[in-house]
Amino acid sequence: MNFIWNVQKTLLAGQRSFQLHLEYASSCKSVAIFGPSGAGKTTLIKMIAGLLQPDIGLIKIGSCVFFDKKQKINLKPQQRNLAYFFQSYSLFPHLTVQQNISFPLKKGIFNPTKKYNNLEISLLLERFELVNLAHQYPHELSGGQQQRVALARALITKPKLLLLDEPFSMLDYQLRKRLRSEVKAIQQQINCLLLIISHDQEDVDFFAEDVLILENGKLKK
Repeated sequence: MNFIWNVQKTLLAGQRSFQLHLEYASSCKSVAIFGPSGAGKTTLIKMIAGLLQPDIGLIKIGSCVFFDKKQKINLKPQQRNLAYFFQSYSLFPHLTVQQNISFPLKKGIFNPTKKYNNLEISLLLERFELVNLAHQYPHELSGGQQQRVALARALITKPKLLLLDEPFSMLDYQLRKRLRSEVKAIQQQINCLLLIISHDQEDVDFFAEDVLILENGKLKK
């Protein structure tokens, strides 16, 4: 199995609580998650990324156990060999496009990359149509350009698992088509698993071998 999880999580917001209870197992390499706002999609993806801890349960991706309450296993995010594309992009404002993309390759959090001759960085700049923007800063970019930088940064480390949360939402139709193809080509090249949240049916049709529909914290049957 490539994706296995059986998790429960209760989130409190004031007087209200939200309960997530999801059980899923699949041998697919690409899975899409559909559902309305507040269904639990981002909560699930954050638990897989290690940014939220389930109350109980198991998360296993490929041959690696990310979380197992009974066995007291809870890998840190940096131990999970994954890349997470945030809806908010989370670009570093003091780093250029090129430095943002290459940042995950550096060990020091406050040590921006100074050498720009890395072939893989150059290829990603080209594939995501960012060559002419390489030395600009995030505040100088449009939302769609920032989105492309964040996508390139997510892929630079060649992760074993790629988590995408609405990755093409800010892009125009033609660019979405081109970047879907680029992301899929890179996924196949590095042989990673992919989990995507999207409200775009074309994203789902293009990437997903299986589709999960979430509603009120549960899988809709």
